[in-house]
Amino acid sequence: MRSRSLHRAPQTSEAARCRAKLLVAIWTFAVVVRLILIDQPYVDHWSWRQSDVAAIARNFFEYGFRFGYPQIDWAGGSAGYVGTEFPILPFLAAICYKFAGIHEWIGRSQSVIFFAISLPFFFLLVREIFDGTTAIWATFFYAFAPLNIFAGRSFMPDVPSLSLGIIGLYFFLRWLRDLKMTPFYLAAIAISLSILIKVTSIVIAAPILYILVERLCQMPGVSQKRPTMYRGIALFAAITLLPAAVWYWHAHQIAERFYPHHFFGAGGVRLESFSWYWDIAQQTATSSLTPILAILALIGLCGAPVAHFLNRKFLRALQSWPCRSCLQVHLQFWPSCTYDLFMNHQPHNFAMLV
Repeated sequence: MRSRSLHRAPQTSEAARCRAKLLVAIWTFAVVVRLILIDQPYVDHWSWRQSDVAAIARNFFEYGFRFGYPQIDWAGGSAGYVGTEFPILPFLAAICYKFAGIHEWIGRSQSVIFFAISLPFFFLLVREIFDGTTAIWATFFYAFAPLNIFAGRSFMPDVPSLSLGIIGLYFFLRWLRDLKMTPFYLAAIAISLSILIKVTSIVIAAPILYILVERLCQMPGVSQKRPTMYRGIALFAAITLLPAAVWYWHAHQIAERFYPHHFFGAGGVRLESFSWYWDIAQQTATSSLTPILAILALIGLCGAPVAHFLNRKFLRALQSWPCRSCLQVHLQFWPSCTYDLFMNHQPHNFAMLV
């Protein structure tokens, strides 16, 4: 037994070094791909949303850095104040305009930077739940999914919000494991910013609640850790939700007071016709994830429950399927008010519950 463990240690170390090299290669190529034509004007498929964000950034730059009063350009002769997500991204872009001038690459690069920062955390998150090999495969498919590449270079809050959500979820798992306050505050701040930047990111509450219930069920009923956990959960909820509640209340007041009385995402959550969902399913299986990745994801998603009744070892293998995360949450995220906005949220679906 001792001899076997001695032989296993170098192999494990060598495998870890190999995975580290692969992760660096994936990270490098993924960032390079997103930098292609980074100075492209906002004329691609989501031009309307990017143009709105770009207009807010330019108006900050030209008419004063009034953070709480973002302005759009399609309000006629009025000021054009609108209720939006927390406008930290156009505000930062406007600051960069003061030094580099108004350029499209400034806005687009924000999503690239957030993606680049979050990708190692995505790997760590998957490794925390499964293992290193699965994490490498999941990171590869996540980094190069066509829709994620497209959204990951667009001047919109979706990828920055997703990136912060991934980082926050990883540190949340670290806090549950170690009960140390540093990862606790990092998780709370990251998820709070994620929801502020894009309110629909509140769907991250689903995996968080699942993880909490599972952890509490594993604790003995008289465990001394339970009061600490309960206090931590209450503080975590306050840090993540109260800032968003305050900001979106303010944004709603802005939309009520000023013409054109527009509040971003005012369509809210609603059911659509079957053809609407079918159209999304078709694009998800073709251009968004590609047919190969969609098929692998469906195998992992649908095969695991069947395997549960047949063979637990087989179930464990399916749960480690590298693409299982691709569609696992695709069905639980339907918050958008338009087709294009829904399609833009699919990177969230791809990663949130890996």
